Amino acid sequence: MSLHLNRSQSFVLGAVIVLVVLLQPSSVLATFAAQITLAWDPSPGSVAGYVIDYGPSPGSYTSSVDVGAQTAGTISGLGNGVRYYFVVRAYSSSGVFSSPSNEVSSVIGSVQLSFTDDPLVPGVHTMKAVHMTELRSRIDALRAARGLAAWPWASLSAGTLIRGSDITELRTALNSEYAERRLPAPAYADSSTSGAPIKAAHIIQLRTFVTALVVSITVPSPANQPPTAALTAPANGAAFTAPATVTVSANASDSDGTVARVDFYQGTTLIGSDTTSPYGITWSTVAAGSYSLTARATDDDGATTTSAAVSITVTSPATQRNAVFSASPDHDSVVNSYLLEIFSAGANPATAMPIATQNVGKPAVVNGEVTLDVTSTINGLSSGNYQATVSAVGSGGSSRSGAATFTR
Repeated sequence: MSLHLNRSQSFVLGAVIVLVVLLQPSSVLATFAAQITLAWDPSPGSVAGYVIDYGPSPGSYTSSVDVGAQTAGTISGLGNGVRYYFVVRAYSSSGVFSSPSNEVSSVIGSVQLSFTDDPLVPGVHTMKAVHMTELRSRIDALRAARGLAAWPWASLSAGTLIRGSDITELRTALNSEYAERRLPAPAYADSSTSGAPIKAAHIIQLRTFVTALVVSITVPSPANQPPTAALTAPANGAAFTAPATVTVSANASDSDGTVARVDFYQGTTLIGSDTTSPYGITWSTVAAGSYSLTARATDDDGATTTSAAVSITVTSPATQRNAVFSASPDHDSVVNSYLLEIFSAGANPATAMPIATQNVGKPAVVNGEVTLDVTSTINGLSSGNYQATVSAVGSGGSSRSGAATFTR
């Protein structure tokens, strides 16, 4: 923003935002065009742009100007002599707005200065040491507000003639204040006052530029929107057998920034993290049990979102249950198959109905014995005591073994 305005006013907003009202140097208090320029330091956070809200009543803004990502904007078409009130709001790429900055105001076309011989009129007022000491005091007050000592001014007393070096010294100190606020140095009428006669315009300019640095406001950052997170695997209710290897994956996104990482949890226990999409981990050697899995996404501003939980079950591996019996003497010649029958404990196999049966075909005989895998049949029983028999079945009928008792 140019700090030399041609019949206009300007003020600066910032995250420390400075109200700047600049006057055109002249021999009398100037009247200015109906426009004002605002500039501000970038707001913290993820900001896509800024909007200036303004109106003729405090807290009530009837107009807005979107200036995009730039940190300055000029409002035109304002009424001379009218006090306007201004705030600035930042917004994110998803259109979320910050709360407004604190309000500043200015009367368009009128700036009140509080100095001796105000307004200072060439040919009427003599340049005095008090004109200089007032300016020095104002600059020292600005420095004190920043925790700095007074400027090391050269000696100046009442009755002392104002020298070009005194004007240069004031300009140097004032330029330092503008530089601290990251504003360009004021544009002075005479680039050098060395050896030149001191004019009322020099004092008027200095008063104008000193008065400019008086008010500060802050533009808040727009509210950060949290990321989204949803588990995509495993499916809710999925079942695994221990020791299980479970692939856990999630979708995550952030509307006004980026996803920094996704953490995966079993209950409150972290089981893995991923920082790149697609997000997922492999959870290995999972013991038997029931588990609740979630994914928690964290965005670049630290906001987090936890997904809905997914429940899975990991069961112990089935223990193989074998039935071993001696083969029928007629195994090779007469037997077509063998039938395993399960009865309640104490039942008479000759008359009772079996609880479960398993046709095991005609398995191989090893050293006179047959070994059968009856795991599925046994695991299908309720807990309790049982007895089992094996019958050799041939074309002429069947022959049952004696009962063997067992506990499920």
